[in-house]
Amino acid sequence: MNAIVIRQSQEALRESVRVHKNASMERIRLSRADFSSASVSDQQRQVVSLSFRFASRTSPSAPEFLRFAVDFRMRGTTSDEKETEATRRSPLLSLNCTYELIYRLRPGFKPSKSQVRAFRAGNVVFNVWPYFREYLQDTLVRMGWPPVTAPFLRVEAEIMPEKKRQQLYEFLRAFRITLQNQPEEYSKVSRLIELLSGKPAPGQPEHEGAIDAKDLIKLENLISTFRSRIGTSTLEDARNHKTATEVLDLVASIRGSAKKLN
Repeated sequence: MNAIVIRQSQEALRESVRVHKNASMERIRLSRADFSSASVSDQQRQVVSLSFRFASRTSPSAPEFLRFAVDFRMRGTTSDEKETEATRRSPLLSLNCTYELIYRLRPGFKPSKSQVRAFRAGNVVFNVWPYFREYLQDTLVRMGWPPVTAPFLRVEAEIMPEKKRQQLYEFLRAFRITLQNQPEEYSKVSRLIELLSGKPAPGQPEHEGAIDAKDLIKLENLISTFRSRIGTSTLEDARNHKTATEVLDLVASIRGSAKKLN
C-alpha cells in the first residue's frame, strides 16, 4: 500500500513549522476506541482492501497549552466486494478510535488561529499516526487477523494552488453543460465536481455558459494536475483517481473530435 499524503499550501506549512518550533509534546493518550470483526474462517482468509479516514479538531485548553483530538477510521472489505449501503454498515473489519494530544507552548509564544489550524491539519496527525499504526496492528492480531501495517503518512506541499482549483471547478461546471444529453458522461463530471468540492471565491464571477473549445486544453491540464494529488493509497482514492481519469479521457476525446471538425 502506498503512503497516505496530507497536502498543505506553502503558507500553511510555514505556519505549522512556526508552531512546531515553539511547542513540545506534553501528553498523548487513546481516549476512545471501538472495533469489530467478522468471523475469521478459511473462506474469509482472502485479500482484504483497507480504507483509512481521519479528522482532527481543536479542543479547549489553558493558554499555555494546545489540545487536539484526532479521529481515525479503518474499514476492511474483500477486494472483489462492491460497496453498498449494507457493506458500509457491516464491513469485514472496522476500527474507530480517537487520540488526544496536548502540547505545551514556549513561554511568550501565542500562535494565531491560522497557525493552529495548519498545525492541527498536518503536524498533529503526523505525530499521532505511529500510535494509531501500532494500535491497529495489535488489535487486528487480537481479533484473529494477520498483522496489517497501516501505510506511511507524509505531509507535503500542495500541488494545485487554490486559484487553479477554483478555475478547474468553474471549467467543469461549464463543461458539464455540454453533456446534458449524455447522462452517463454528465454523471462522471458531476462526481468529479463533488470530489473537488469547489466553491467560487467571494467576488469571483462564475463561468457562464458552456465551455469554449479553446479552453479544453486548459481543462485537460487542470484535471491532470488535480488527479496527480489524489493518489491511489486507499480504495476510495483509487475510485476518485479513476473518476478523474475517465473525465480526462472524455475531455481529450471531445477535444480531438473538435479538432478534426476544424
